[in-house]
Amino acid sequence: MKVVVTKEKVVQTIINPEKVSKGHYGRKIAQSSLTENLILRVVYEEMNDKITIITAYPGERRRYEDNI
Repeated sequence: MKVVVTKEKVVQTIINPEKVSKGHYGRKIAQSSLTENLILRVVYEEMNDKITIITAYPGERRRYEDNI
């Protein structure tokens, strides 16, 4: 099954995440559902009222389920 991650989904994950956790270097990781087995993880920085997206990637839900 092919999963397409759109810019809108990345933005919505930051605006309305299911979970936000701390990442390295003061970054944040926002998570939201993609499919039954996948979540979207978006790594970003907040600085001076601006958000910079570092990366976004699908992850297996079972790997991160204790974080959701």
